Amino acid sequence: MKKVITTLVFVGLTLSSAIAQQKTTSADIARIMSCMRQHSCKNTILTQSFDNLGEVIVFIDNGKRYSFYLSGKDAPEGFLSISVRPEGTSDQASLFGFADFGLDGSVDSAAQGPANWTDSRRKLFKSEKNPIAPATNLQFRQYWQNQFDEAIAAAKRSLFTSL
Repeated sequence: MKKVITTLVFVGLTLSSAIAQQKTTSADIARIMSCMRQHSCKNTILTQSFDNLGEVIVFIDNGKRYSFYLSGKDAPEGFLSISVRPEGTSDQASLFGFADFGLDGSVDSAAQGPANWTDSRRKLFKSEKNPIAPATNLQFRQYWQNQFDEAIAAAKRSLFTSL
């Protein structure tokens, strides 16, 4: 009986973790891109277009302020850049951001905090797909993918429903 209960608890925790943290798909990115380009996203506090250079939206979800920048249609390879900070803050230490080059749902570049922090403290990460710099600190890949997935989940909650 003791083994059965332990197994059920473990399976329950695994399932609840999987449900809470869904992997971002290219379809999720496409849906967000569409609402940004068509200016149809709901619950934004800022929507701005820079002609062919890109689109910006800013929204708040669960006490965090999200800024999404989508590259313009003329960019050779599209990318989505996301900055996140606790609502009401403006310091560099509370800011973190990441980017998806190729719009496939995988984080390719990320960092947190000011540039004068060490790479380790900033959790500076650059994937093999990053077109700007060589791969760096690949041990932070999953940490940043989780943050990216959380930001996309926040966008799906906020941008497509009326609050």
